Amino acid sequence: EAPSAARSGRPPSAAGTRRRTVGEAFRSDLGRLMAHLRQTSKNYVRCLKPNQSLEPAKWDGSFMSHQFEYSGLMEVALIRKEGFAHHRNLTGFLGYYSICTRTRGQRREAWREASPGWQRARVETLLVEAGGGAPLPPPKLG
Repeated sequence: EAPSAARSGRPPSAAGTRRRTVGEAFRSDLGRLMAHLRQTSKNYVRCLKPNQSLEPAKWDGSFMSHQFEYSGLMEVALIRKEGFAHHRNLTGFLGYYSICTRTRGQRREAWREASPGWQRARVETLLVEAGGGAPLPPPKLG
């Protein structure tokens, strides 16, 4: 057994142990990556091309205007100009607007102790309570 292990370039495995497969390693690494990504906040960068030929120091104004229009940057600029430039994550939204609910700030403390991923359901509850219990169109969260 030792000569064959030496020829293959792999270290000999202990008796009764199983080597980790590529699939298991990938699944494990992907799980760690996803856990890390869930702990970070999202930032979006919009990249625009200065011209269709991608040449340096050449600016095509009509091409840039077209990209601004179709990427939604003009709408974002108008929204921010109107004073709605603040982005809140779900936890921040809950902390700021929980005073609008019937139970006021009392519920906020219980929300903090809930399980991971609780924010979305709590924001939906907050929106219904703030609306007086009236049926609301489904919120777009994300």
